[in-house]
Amino acid sequence: DDSTLEVSRPTIDRAVAAVRRTCGLQAAGISRLEPGSAIRPHTGPTNRRWTLHLGLVVDAADVERLTLTVAGTARAGAWVQGKVVLFDDSYEHDVVHAGARDRVVLDLSIDHPALRARSGKPQSEL
Repeated sequence: DDSTLEVSRPTIDRAVAAVRRTCGLQAAGISRLEPGSAIRPHTGPTNRRWTLHLGLVVDAADVERLTLTVAGTARAGAWVQGKVVLFDDSYEHDVVHAGARDRVVLDLSIDHPALRARSGKPQSEL
């Protein structure tokens, strides 16, 4: 069943290790957003990275009530438990949580793929 995801430290560690090997991991954390919350429009500090979210806890009834807006394009249903959302956070972005349960994601900053492809090295080595 794709709607279930074992959220445990070993599972998270395996996901982080896989991203580190394949995408160049810059930072990792867990992000929890409570119902009724909003994250104001903001930009990341650089265009040398992208943001990758893995939905760890996303109630199926809330999926269409979670909205991510990036560069003026709103996407309801961006987060689904067990699925990945990838975006360039150097563009202005914000989040609105109109659902009923907490949304929890593994929040990873990865090397911008164009820069990594050009150099063949992780951003930390450029």
